[in-house]
Amino acid sequence: ISWHQQYSGTMNTLCDVQFITHNIGWVVGKNGVILHTYDGGTNWELQQSGTAFPLESVHFFDLNNGWAVGWGIILHTADGGDTWEIQKEGMLNPLFSVHFTDHHNGWAAGWGNILHTSDGGTTWIEQMSGVNHHLFSIHFTDANRGWAVGEYGTILFTKNGGNIWTRDETFTQEWLYEVVFTNPDHGWIVGNSGTLLHTESGGLVSVIDPLKTNGIHSCNPFPNPFTSNTSFNYSLENTSIVNLAIYNDNGQMIEELVNTNQSVGQHEVQWETEGLPAGMYYYRLMTDREMISGKIVKR
Repeated sequence: ISWHQQYSGTMNTLCDVQFITHNIGWVVGKNGVILHTYDGGTNWELQQSGTAFPLESVHFFDLNNGWAVGWGIILHTADGGDTWEIQKEGMLNPLFSVHFTDHHNGWAAGWGNILHTSDGGTTWIEQMSGVNHHLFSIHFTDANRGWAVGEYGTILFTKNGGNIWTRDETFTQEWLYEVVFTNPDHGWIVGNSGTLLHTESGGLVSVIDPLKTNGIHSCNPFPNPFTSNTSFNYSLENTSIVNLAIYNDNGQMIEELVNTNQSVGQHEVQWETEGLPAGMYYYRLMTDREMISGKIVKR
């Protein structure tokens, strides 16, 4: 496996790249640079963006329709980048990421602000993110479920297209720069200082990649599914403050089962669910250095 340098034809800083096929892709960067290739990057041609503002992110939904965002500007093309038009400009805050799920629904994230369009970018409406610092990446798996990440370990989640954004309280304060999901359950986040987060539960609760952590052996609720109660069995390699909490499908914590210092060895915690409705729940087991999570189902 090796990397080789391709000739971009520019000395400007390049900020984002997207390929929609093996050969067809776009790159955006400082001074409004947009580059396009038809041959997998062997040759790059400069497209006229019509702006000198830095462009931070590009996203194409198909071979023709694409969007680029940056410092106070949103651009759109309907012909693969042969022509770019300004959809919105004059914004005070920069935008660092853009993502579309179809020809109509798209989101852009920046300095604490999240914008949404339902008409392909003709109009953009600001959504309430609940934070006032940089959001560097936004990703949706469909028109409803999406995530945004940014400074100070910020992870935001929505299940209704951004009408309500919920903050996932993670233990990291590292800046997070990119979030990607392959399906509604499996996603990854990367950030400063080697931070690599992974979830198998739809992002309501994050999982630290095991290469970066130590301390918790697998936590396997049993029985699962269950009817009235279930138990969590896990072992610790180090003495640590341990928190075990249960969340509902909206990401709200409904019960904290453990919040204390625990010693090395095996531990078992019972969860009795009398009075709770049947449905999907999530658990999060967290120590000083690690978090693991998963789904549990009450029938």
